[in-house]
Amino acid sequence: MIKKFLFLLFSIVLLAALPDMVMAAERPIQFYVKNEKVNEVKPIVKDGITYVPAQEMFELLGYKTSFDAKNLEISTVINGSELILWAGDDIVEFNDRIYYLDDPIPIINGQVYLYLRLVGYLAEYSIDYDRENSTIKMKPYGYGEDAAVKKLLTQYLETPRPALLTSDNPERGLL
Repeated sequence: MIKKFLFLLFSIVLLAALPDMVMAAERPIQFYVKNEKVNEVKPIVKDGITYVPAQEMFELLGYKTSFDAKNLEISTVINGSELILWAGDDIVEFNDRIYYLDDPIPIINGQVYLYLRLVGYLAEYSIDYDRENSTIKMKPYGYGEDAAVKKLLTQYLETPRPALLTSDNPERGLL
């Protein structure tokens, strides 16, 4: 009797949640870079990871890219450092370092795709993903917050308090 009741309860909950899950899967992702909506780059979610077409994404961020179709190699320069990646490989070379990825870089619909979080890390962008509204927002580090952060740090450091009177803070030790 209890098993039938639990099965019935589970079935009702599953049926009630099914339309929401289907609608969430069908809803397109709204993508913003520097608070401007982007229609040129279409992010996709595959196995819980957000991917973007690498070449289009780097060009959208203002970096010139080149693509070698023979070797499936994409190269660009980000903030003065060279980035090289190969489709089907799990290695990215950037700033004289080698980054090992969990999975090989995929080719989806004839384009080389890259993890959006990796693009954000390499290009120094923060990424906010709102799953409920299916929205992704990318902002460069410090975008619009530099003055506020500087004000808070200055206010904190110029206010004398015992926590700042430590041996590793010689300027405050004189107070």
